[in-house]
Amino acid sequence: MDDRISKSIPGTQFSWDIKSGELIYEGAGATLFWIETTLKSIFETLEELTGSEEIKVVMQTAGFRTGKIVGEGVYSNDNIEEVVNELPHTYEVAGWGKIAIEELCLENKRIRLKLENTWETRLILAQVKEKPSRNRPSYFIPGHMAGVFTILFNENMWYKNLKCQSQGDDFCLLEIAPTRENPDQNIVQLLHSRQQMEILKLEAMVEDRTRELVGLIKDLSSPIIPIFNNTVVIPLIGKFDERRAGELTEKILDGIMKYKASYLLLDVTAINEIDEFTVSVLQNVTCAVRLLGASTFLVGVSPELSMQMVNNSFSFTEIKSFTTLQHGLMYTLAIEGLAIKSDAE
Repeated sequence: MDDRISKSIPGTQFSWDIKSGELIYEGAGATLFWIETTLKSIFETLEELTGSEEIKVVMQTAGFRTGKIVGEGVYSNDNIEEVVNELPHTYEVAGWGKIAIEELCLENKRIRLKLENTWETRLILAQVKEKPSRNRPSYFIPGHMAGVFTILFNENMWYKNLKCQSQGDDFCLLEIAPTRENPDQNIVQLLHSRQQMEILKLEAMVEDRTRELVGLIKDLSSPIIPIFNNTVVIPLIGKFDERRAGELTEKILDGIMKYKASYLLLDVTAINEIDEFTVSVLQNVTCAVRLLGASTFLVGVSPELSMQMVNNSFSFTEIKSFTTLQHGLMYTLAIEGLAIKSDAE
């Protein structure tokens, strides 16, 4: 048996090198795949990896780029009409399906191709048998043809599906015409789009998480604690900005009304440093509470904190202060003529 076998079909040359295991088609290495099994599995794997939306751009761009390669390598001929006439036969003998030139306008660089029983249509129909939701138009072959004519006409070309065999028509009908876009960049735009989507998704997640944390901090930072029927305590934590100051004032006023409190104890035990803004917040809260008919007292004031408050012009004439929460509670009870006594007393 000869190591090399050649077969010539009018206009096309095939050869097999049995010794090296090579298939040569038109002078270049080639290979064969079963459409309904191997190719189908390859394309389904690509779709799983990229997603059903992205596979369109991936296949169109891959088709377009391979079409340009074919256009540069096979159809580098100045006579476009001659090349166009040869094109259907070249693809038919390679098993791409039946292709016919329905219309060609060299002046406007427009062409209509009729395609029947292409390998991509057969692949799609095989997919649909297993999963009807996989039905789609052809992407690779139309993109490929656009790439071929991009080289022939020396201008970016793209296609429009007029009919599609996998969608129920008797054949596929493509119209290929000049485009202002660069189809070669579609995949780049897709990647940028996906990256942008991921960035937006991450930003949304961060924003949601930040909102949750802000809400949690808001709930934990200044909880209103009712002590007696007419007294509430609010422990103050950390530094204040305008947002926190507004939330604190609103929470305090709501708490005074809710618990019908006559006395508010602001516990500053957890505040290590106090600035001029925080001083103004405490004074504003005191005035607002007074308008509701309640009195405000500061508790948990350390010597260091008292000095900082004095340095920041805090007015102690408007509010009484105590070193501990216990002292403040005892004072409010004394105002009401009450006291806490042990069982021994």
